[in-house]
Amino acid sequence: MTMTETNVTRRRDPLPAESVFNARDLSILLLILFVGAIVRFYKLDASLWFDEVLTLTEFVRLSAWEIMTTYTSFNNHVFFTLQAHASVAMFGESAWALRLPAVLFGVAAIPLIWLLVLRTSGSMVMAHVSASLLALNYHHIWFSQNARGYTGLVFWSLLVLLLLIEARRSQNFKLLVGISIAAGLAMFTHLSAAFFLAGLFLAFIAAELWEASEQPFMRRVMPPTLAFVGAGLLALALHAPVIPDILENVLKFAEPKQDTGQVDALAGWKNPLSAFLTALSHLSLPGPVVLIAAPVFGIVSLFAFIRVARWNKLLALSIPLSIVTTIVCLLIAGMRIWPRFFLTDVVLCLVLAVAGVAAIAELVAKDHAAARLKYLGWAFGIAVSAVWATQNFRAPKQDFAGAVAFVQQESEPGDTFASLGLASEPISSYFAPDWASVFDASALQALMRAPGRTWVVYAFPEPTRITFPDAIEVLERDFESVAHFPGTLGGGSVLVWREK
Repeated sequence: MTMTETNVTRRRDPLPAESVFNARDLSILLLILFVGAIVRFYKLDASLWFDEVLTLTEFVRLSAWEIMTTYTSFNNHVFFTLQAHASVAMFGESAWALRLPAVLFGVAAIPLIWLLVLRTSGSMVMAHVSASLLALNYHHIWFSQNARGYTGLVFWSLLVLLLLIEARRSQNFKLLVGISIAAGLAMFTHLSAAFFLAGLFLAFIAAELWEASEQPFMRRVMPPTLAFVGAGLLALALHAPVIPDILENVLKFAEPKQDTGQVDALAGWKNPLSAFLTALSHLSLPGPVVLIAAPVFGIVSLFAFIRVARWNKLLALSIPLSIVTTIVCLLIAGMRIWPRFFLTDVVLCLVLAVAGVAAIAELVAKDHAAARLKYLGWAFGIAVSAVWATQNFRAPKQDFAGAVAFVQQESEPGDTFASLGLASEPISSYFAPDWASVFDASALQALMRAPGRTWVVYAFPEPTRITFPDAIEVLERDFESVAHFPGTLGGGSVLVWREK
């Protein structure tokens, strides 16, 4: 081996010696995969929530060609929509068939994270623990049962990261073709994949600068750069029929909003700190637990970053840089900083948690005591994840179906039914097409003049109160609250009011 080859090998994060696996290891992975599949298929037929209904009624019901040429809103995750369209065509229109592609990609991400940790850390135990945490992760289960493209985005993004790590290590440029295809499909699944990929590219450049090499810098970075360019060209080709519509939707967010006198109830989601605090408040965990867990996770993450950087600098750098890049891109575009844009980062943070526990255990103890301490920490994390995961099944994401069924059961002949504000879209298009839709006090008062009592259903209580204050004033004066249907969607409860 020449001197140049020795330096290149040292720089390229060599493959850990223990990264091979046997039949027992595969059996454990299959068991983890089985558990992950069970918790993702369980109660898959629960009531659809707002975004899922819009995905179904506005896009999935179209023909395949119409799906690829219709982009009236960002709700069309084109690649996912095509998959959901095929699933519904095969199995009939139902909640579980609509969500099936998301479930399958959610399960498929588990062996990917297992392989990623194994190929970077060389620890089979850490690979099993990381896969277990993902299999039982509350958020990943939630999105695996969500008829949207987010778990597909996670799968393709993790595959890009894994292929890029392998390409840098082996100098096998054939893998770059796989990077282009996987990254292109990630963006075809959901456009926000471009944010993660941009952060990953920056992490790649930073890793190349971090690690010394006798090879010229441009010679090292040019092949992977061309792979990312190829991904962009593939994404443009796949989106070609709707590029003008996409640009129009993006410009809607970027252009200054005219003052209509109506309050933006979701304005707080455009501020990073406000969005972060609101997301924390929506977690299905008690407040004190969040207050304790957040700083603890921050400390663990610091130790974890150092440990993961020893495994693979690209993997370590990709997590913070993708988060920062996503936030910056959303701020520039004037878009809301929804937590779902960071789902891939949430998955990678599980790897940080596993590495951080090991690093802290070895810091405070030695030899066998350190081993026992880190195993105890990992077991505790898996147990907490398992308990937290059950919160996914305490209620549907948003129980429009339960609210409509309650009204139909409790009402009397001659009663009038209406949906208010945002709830009008899913109720009028899917759950109860014959109901009236109201958006102000005058329309609501007009319904009240009809014989019988008037029933009103609305969702997203806080935004509805802010956006439709006159209608809410009429409700609180002339109606009584008779039912509250909670959901696992933060702030997405469905309320039922009946005329006094």
